Amino acid sequence: MAVAVTTCTMTGSLKSTLVEVLGLTTPDEALNLSLQMKLTNGTGAEEVANQMWVGQKRTLANGASENLDLYGVLTNFRGQVVNFKIIRGLIIVNYSTVSSLLYGGAASNQWHPMFVEATGVGIVRPASTNYPAWIEIAAPDVNGLPVVAGTADILKMAHGSEDSADLIYGIAIVGEV
Repeated sequence: MAVAVTTCTMTGSLKSTLVEVLGLTTPDEALNLSLQMKLTNGTGAEEVANQMWVGQKRTLANGASENLDLYGVLTNFRGQVVNFKIIRGLIIVNYSTVSSLLYGGAASNQWHPMFVEATGVGIVRPASTNYPAWIEIAAPDVNGLPVVAGTADILKMAHGSEDSADLIYGIAIVGEV
């Protein structure tokens, strides 16, 4: 029996009101932005995916890093190797309240379609006491974020080293194999 992504929805929203008290009036400006990407099972088209990989509560010691090989090493919940060819959605969560989580910039075979340069590095700043910090990358178009086996398939995750405590993070990847 094959594993398939039957449905996947990634959402992001921002709801805020800016208020200024001016004598007899209090003007405000409201923002209610909601974005959503829905994927269905499939390959080779827009807005489709057929596999996902989730790494929950992964630990990096101070100064440590790990390379996530997007083609040939990661296994799904059934123990099957996930060989991503296209990434459609990526969520990275930093649970640490003191250290940043760095992503990208592997020494070789960098997976970097979200950066201008192969050595580009992104950052997920420390979390607050009440909420984790996260980034969400969506690529619903037909090209998605390509993965090239043995050439561009390594996503490096690194502890920012602002503090000596272990950093806990999570990552979810949805795409095509």
